[in-house]
Amino acid sequence: MVNKQKRIIGLFFFLALLMNVGVFAQDTTPPFFNETPTNIALEVGQALNYDVNASDDTDLVVDNFFINDTTNFQINSTGFLTNKSSYLVVGTYWLNITANDSSNNQNSTIINISVTDTTAPTWNETPINNTFECGTRFMYDINASDLSPLGSYSINDTTRFDIDATTGVLTNNSVTPAGAWWLNLTINDSSNNQHSIAFNITVRDTTPPRWNETPDNDTFEYGESYYWDVNASDLSGIAVYFINDTTRFTISGTTGVLTNNSITTEGTWWINVSMNDTQGVGHSVIINITVVDTTPNVSGRAASTSTSSATISWTTDQHANSSVDYGLDTTLSGTPIVDEAYVTSTHSIYIPDLAPLTYYYNITTCDPYANCNVTGPFSFTIPTATNPGGGSSSSSSDDAETEAVVAETETSYVIEEGAPAPELPPNTAIDASQTWDTIEESTETVFSVLRPSVPVSSVAFTASKSSSGSSMKVSLAGDTTLLPKLSAKVYSYVEISKTNLDVASSKITFEVPKSWLSSNGVSASSVAMYRLVDGKWIKLETRILNENRDVVFFEAKTPGFSIFAIAAETESTKEQAASAAEQTQSEKKPISALTWTIISIIAIVILYVLMKPKKRKY
Repeated sequence: MVNKQKRIIGLFFFLALLMNVGVFAQDTTPPFFNETPTNIALEVGQALNYDVNASDDTDLVVDNFFINDTTNFQINSTGFLTNKSSYLVVGTYWLNITANDSSNNQNSTIINISVTDTTAPTWNETPINNTFECGTRFMYDINASDLSPLGSYSINDTTRFDIDATTGVLTNNSVTPAGAWWLNLTINDSSNNQHSIAFNITVRDTTPPRWNETPDNDTFEYGESYYWDVNASDLSGIAVYFINDTTRFTISGTTGVLTNNSITTEGTWWINVSMNDTQGVGHSVIINITVVDTTPNVSGRAASTSTSSATISWTTDQHANSSVDYGLDTTLSGTPIVDEAYVTSTHSIYIPDLAPLTYYYNITTCDPYANCNVTGPFSFTIPTATNPGGGSSSSSSDDAETEAVVAETETSYVIEEGAPAPELPPNTAIDASQTWDTIEESTETVFSVLRPSVPVSSVAFTASKSSSGSSMKVSLAGDTTLLPKLSAKVYSYVEISKTNLDVASSKITFEVPKSWLSSNGVSASSVAMYRLVDGKWIKLETRILNENRDVVFFEAKTPGFSIFAIAAETESTKEQAASAAEQTQSEKKPISALTWTIISIIAIVILYVLMKPKKRKY
């Protein structure tokens, strides 16, 4: 049928040409697609290659194809469809494909091309393990690529490290401690495809610790306690302090406090002070500590006089005792006045019963190790009672820096256990007192007793509130026969009282001669201070402070003041205390004579009633 039509048309054209007659045959049938175009799915980065085929019912040729989206796609005259750019980004593209024949008849169809991304990003350079020094700045630039836009970089350890989510620059947060730290690094794209990798960053600490203050050579006095706080710093922390000479010195492994072991002998001692950080990196410095035994330095000498007495005062730069030789000429024929108490700073000697004359004197002050400083002679003049201002004090000093006036009583006296109050000779002191204009709250105040007759050296206290016009008195106890019995060997009883003073805490420093310890067969460790509270002796927390050749120094803590006893426990006193306690438990209360009398009378009455004859009944 088709061939017949073609022959008819051809014949018709042939006749028309012969007859020179114009004839027009019109084609209105559109082309048709050999295979109907279908939707297309692509992975991002995948090229589009799609062949569209169309035909026409006549012999006319489909001479052209075109599409609506010429930005992203292109199609040639044969119907071959491709992407125009290097790759299509993720998305859905709607495409109208049109086939056109030579008679300009068209046929169109619409399809969609879907581009998806299921591929994870890739590392431009694979991240590798890294190492850096503790305390330095760490930076590592990490890069990844993807056909879709990158999303963000992230890490698991945000405590020690930080990563720029956009640029991928990895840094440390402040000072990262030494150690091996594992990181899980992740990058995602805009389609949320993720790629992760684990690697470690090792932080080393090879830098030695440093001294906050570099230890230097030092000197201290023989017999004194040595204390030096050594401090160092390190980013990894200090693990331990240590020294080479543990015979003479000790250092705290944690705090770095350097002290001497007991009494360090004279000489120059070389010490290697070392410390290690927690990574085992150490640092050392060698210093020398010199122990010297020098004479006390005397300064601030002054003489304060009245019409019948004088007080000589001075200061020393170390623990020392006090002695004054005096007389009417430089031969100093008077009896020396000695204060054996070792004190630091102010010394004072009272000279009584003086005539209105000029006297000469020397000052002798010795440390506990018999290093003595003798200065003088100096002089002072006792004024007559008729002098202007008679009865008041005057002072004279060749090099006086300070002036001191003390009470007119000082001597050495100790009350034994159970003894009555002694008959005191004239001008003898068994007490000391002090008054303060103001006492500040929470500030430690020290009352230096300065009485050789009283075994208490000082009372240090902290006030619970501020006060003014406060005073304190320290004295030997009076009649000790009235005091409760203490089951320990008593060295001395002391009474401490206060006025207008609220005390939060206090410490009492006292001393006991080694001769007393030896003669009573007790050790220094058995000595304690006891406080009398509500008729009972309470043992206070007591510790040994120091000692010299003659005396042991102690410190006791007390919450308040009253009468105190300085005593030492012996084996016999311990046994006596235990025996007394057992006896108290076992003894029964005796029946008094009055009770026995009453019982006897009652028994006689009962017996009389029973034996009385009864009347007969008739």
